[in-house]
Amino acid sequence: YYAVTVVDNEGTEDTSEFYSIGPVAEQVEDPRPVEALTGEDGLWHVYIQYMDLKAWNPTFHAPNPGNGYYGLNASDPSVAQAIQAVREWNPETETAYNLFVVDREAKLIGYVDLPKLLVARPGQRIEEIMDPDVIAVPAGTDQEECAELMARYDLVTLPVVDDRNGLLGVITFEDVMDAMIDEATEDIQRLGGSMPLGEPYLRTSALSVSRKRIGWLLLLFVTESLTGTVLRAFEHELQTVISLAFFVPLLIGTGGNSGSQTTSTIIRAIAVGEIDYRDGLRALWHEMRVGLLLGLGMGIFGFGRALLWGTGSDVAFAVAFALLSIVVWANVLGAILPILADRFKIDPTVVSGPVMSTLVDATGLYIYFTIAKIVLGI
Repeated sequence: YYAVTVVDNEGTEDTSEFYSIGPVAEQVEDPRPVEALTGEDGLWHVYIQYMDLKAWNPTFHAPNPGNGYYGLNASDPSVAQAIQAVREWNPETETAYNLFVVDREAKLIGYVDLPKLLVARPGQRIEEIMDPDVIAVPAGTDQEECAELMARYDLVTLPVVDDRNGLLGVITFEDVMDAMIDEATEDIQRLGGSMPLGEPYLRTSALSVSRKRIGWLLLLFVTESLTGTVLRAFEHELQTVISLAFFVPLLIGTGGNSGSQTTSTIIRAIAVGEIDYRDGLRALWHEMRVGLLLGLGMGIFGFGRALLWGTGSDVAFAVAFALLSIVVWANVLGAILPILADRFKIDPTVVSGPVMSTLVDATGLYIYFTIAKIVLGI
């Protein structure tokens, strides 16, 4: 296709008019004057330069020919021509539902739905039927943010623009779904205390899987050793009241489970945009109340269980009060750590699962033996 640019005798471009001459047999490498026209302001020179159809034509602007998407030019002479151009484009269904409109500088200025285009009068201009309120994202926007926008506003496609609002391309719902599946896979793998594999499981070698897991295992091993440190610190109390050791697995298991429940709930709330770091105090207060209710219930069961095992009422009371305290503490950690991680741009799943359980194990034991030492007077 030839694109025609009109310039005056001083070399100033007149960007008010562009013309498409039509397909040509050979490519013209350089601009060249072909004829002279007389305009209102004197002599005008017409320069003709070869332009690829995908780079410019009177109906479409292609921000990126490789992505198969074209934007409608707002200066289209008629709806009929736009419909014909869409037929020639022959796009995929989801990319054609929302047709984005650009001006002569390829800046995004609106969009028109395909059904609206089809029912419009053939002689109407695109500018007359387009909606100027268009939601777009700048290049480099995180894929989770794009997915959140598309879900919130029920978008089939989402335009991507540069810093001058030039249309670069579109993100489709299918693109977002593929990206979110990858994100979900990584998050689930992190929940289990492992680095994301980055490729299908059966295609990953045993050595590669081991490398992905060994770092977290060593870290958890070191942090879990804090549990042994706490046990050694309270060795005298354990020797004095042997029955205290009976409840160690019960207490640290309950604390770890409670913390994991809270963490998974908070991480999901962050992921879907229900809360962010500004809601940290509200989430903390909410989980403290939840932990108090859960802790009271678990404390009652713990008190009964301790009596059934034949311990004295003082040990049973220590176990019950420790259960209450540990569950509340676990809920506090489970609420605040993911929010802090998200605030500092760390994936919240990093502080979930095994990490949360390990933290609660060590701190829960300290709470348990401290309470037992006070209640039993040892």
